[in-house]
This record gives sequence, structure tokens and C-alpha cells, in this order.
Amino acid sequence: MDDMKPVRERLAFTINDACYALSIGRTSLYELINNGELIVVKIAGRTLVPRDEIVRLTSVDRTDI
Repeated sequence: MDDMKPVRERLAFTINDACYALSIGRTSLYELINNGELIVVKIAGRTLVPRDEIVRLTSVDRTDI
């Protein structure tokens, strides 16, 4: 089993995939983007949501609990 390769993680998600990952609709996702709460990047004419942004958005600040 030493020769097993790690699973490759996606670095960015399409709008539809980000909606699925966050369990929200496109309108809600675009509201987050327009309000500056979610940063997106444009690559080759495509709007992509970096994985780190999804993780940041869904992380809970334990000091607020």
C-alpha cells in the first residue's frame, strides 16, 4: 500500500459546484460575492471560487461560542 497516491483536491470550484458545496442557490452565492464576503477569481473567462474561500466562509470562530 506504500505506492498509493494521495487524492488530488480541487483548488477552485465553478459557481454551480460552489453552490452545491455550500448548499445554497446561485442568487445567494452571487449576493455573497457582490457583498465582498466571498472572493472569486476569473481564469480563462470562467468565474471560479477558490477552495480556501469556501473553507473560510464555513469555518466557525470558536471564540464567539
